[in-house]
Amino acid sequence: MYSQQHKDSLLLFRKLMVTTSLIVFLLQLMIDASYENILCNLMAVAIFYLTCLVVFAPRNNSLGPALTATTVFICITGNSLMPMIGTTLEGHPLIYTLLIPVDVFFHRLLFGLALLAAQLLASSRFSLPIKMGMSKIGTYAKSRVLIPPSGLWVLGFIGVSAIMINHFVGLPSILAKFIDGFNFLTVSPFLILLRPYNSIVKWKEIWLKILLYFLLQVVIAFINNSRAGFVLPIAILAAGWLMQMLMGLVFIDNKLLRRGVIAGILGLGLLGQFADLSTAIIMERGQRATRSADEQLAATLSRFTDKKSLEDFRSELGEANEGISAANVWQENYVNNPFLARFIQIKFDDNCLYRTSSFGDYQIDQLRNVTINKLYALLPDPLLKALSIKIDKKFINSFSIADFIVDLSTGQESNNSFLTASIPIHSFTLFYWLYPVVLAIVYFLVFTMIQGLFSIFGYTTMYGGISTLSLLYAYFLFVYITIDSLTMVLSFMLRNFWQDLIIYYIAIGVVRILGIANNINIPIRFKRINKTLVRAHR
Repeated sequence: MYSQQHKDSLLLFRKLMVTTSLIVFLLQLMIDASYENILCNLMAVAIFYLTCLVVFAPRNNSLGPALTATTVFICITGNSLMPMIGTTLEGHPLIYTLLIPVDVFFHRLLFGLALLAAQLLASSRFSLPIKMGMSKIGTYAKSRVLIPPSGLWVLGFIGVSAIMINHFVGLPSILAKFIDGFNFLTVSPFLILLRPYNSIVKWKEIWLKILLYFLLQVVIAFINNSRAGFVLPIAILAAGWLMQMLMGLVFIDNKLLRRGVIAGILGLGLLGQFADLSTAIIMERGQRATRSADEQLAATLSRFTDKKSLEDFRSELGEANEGISAANVWQENYVNNPFLARFIQIKFDDNCLYRTSSFGDYQIDQLRNVTINKLYALLPDPLLKALSIKIDKKFINSFSIADFIVDLSTGQESNNSFLTASIPIHSFTLFYWLYPVVLAIVYFLVFTMIQGLFSIFGYTTMYGGISTLSLLYAYFLFVYITIDSLTMVLSFMLRNFWQDLIIYYIAIGVVRILGIANNINIPIRFKRINKTLVRAHR
């Protein structure tokens, strides 16, 4: 069920998104009115408009469809509207640094259509049998539990502990990978800023804790020389808020819209500082192996305050890229803004498509064999032995699909840099023009699994459909299934998804052992809205 206020809120946000895309499109025409740039912008606007129609619709008002719709929106927006905005802010055309831009955006259009088709199919009655089975698994895995705010701090502590253990303690590879699986829990305390937590806690009592915890994330990011600590909290909150808006838990009106626009303008200034910080991290990354954690932190902070050296580095990097042909050397210089670049994979598409377009049957067969072997590598050794499958797991996992594409295109072995590949281009190389259908089927299965996991059958829910794991997955699902290569999507479906459920179940067990209830103390006003809320979160 959905209210008129919910429908009006979705319509208003959809209008904002479409209007923004049209304004940026006009600005792009002013920057570059060439045939290629216009055509690429038209394809980007077209798939973004279709996405807004599918995503911002009342059909996504329950938790499962809202979660997968959020993933679809972030993925398609990250490769349509965000590249348009990013390149426009830097005064560049959309086709900036791309070798074959029209082909790249055409494949992004097809990929977007496959995602939208999968979302519609997964949200239909056609998927009901799978959903009902996954719903039972969700009951045992506690995927629909909404733990109290104190439990979020426990989850965050578990995540931080996992990061620190892997950083400072030398563990066997298998154990280190298992511990690494707890990392996604690190951002849990930030969920307090979202509903329903922000309706339960007192802001005066928790704002300092949240600030200190964010500073802890910053310190960890400096030590690990990573930008994720800065991006993740913002991304988690934005994705969670979007999912809740689709569900009708938060509403958009003209007053909130004006505040959002003002905040966005102010945020542009902060993005400049974040760009400087990202550059400092990159500049000091090469010395990470020879420094202690304290030394790495001090060096990065010192570099961040030296604005002249940051500008000189960016200028030198730009000059170096201009002097090197992107056709011969893998380059990822597209949008300089590090926050937007986190969501944009257009340049990876371009790098991969340019190289795979010259592949013959031999190279395609080699890529197909490596793809299959990477899937075999997901299986435990006893099962591989029982199936008489012989592969060198250490070797197969020592390089990425993009590394192998570079090797095949040059005829030489690379240094296994774990370059980022492209899901649509990897799929296109393997399945040719049938790949949109293949991807639609794969994502239909993934979306159906996710929707079923967070669905409750037998009665309807209104507010009570939200859960702690769903708020975490609002962003992480995008990371898991829309970045890199087809093997990453299949890996998630076959192993990582189930691993996350086990890890989350263990974490929930720790919360229970500490005497914290697995069910939030729901305010009376929410119980009155939906009497099934308590049952939904047993």
